[in-house]
Amino acid sequence: MIWAPIVLGAVIVLFSAYTRNMQETTLAIGKKLAAENPLLPTGMQDAITPPWQTRNNILVMVGWGVYAIVCFVTLTWYVAILVLLLSFTVALSIATILLVPRPMSPNLVAKIRQNMEIRLTGYKQTGDSPRAAAMQQVLRRFDAAMGK
Repeated sequence: MIWAPIVLGAVIVLFSAYTRNMQETTLAIGKKLAAENPLLPTGMQDAITPPWQTRNNILVMVGWGVYAIVCFVTLTWYVAILVLLLSFTVALSIATILLVPRPMSPNLVAKIRQNMEIRLTGYKQTGDSPRAAAMQQVLRRFDAAMGK
């Protein structure tokens, strides 16, 4: 039973690190796309963030809660607190820096662009021309901002 917190901890730390870096990437690109507009503090982040990123953010929060419960059920309370603190500080920092793609890495940028293309295709197939036109405009700005 001691393996449950170890395995779950590794999964939640890696998933949290990946989700965090993807969120930082969408924020940085979103700000870059709307740098000239002071009324958009997060830029165009909402327009470029893949829909699954929202699900990932929710899963991270739920995952940490489940991880805390598993730690307190399988370990003594003081060890559980220590494990949770070390997981959230040390392990998450190491994973964010070393084990998952860094913010603004070509891998994450390509995933964002690919998802935007998929959404554009879906808008065109369903006949949603206003959204398709808006997404094409965002893709043009994305390519210009990212140097493609």
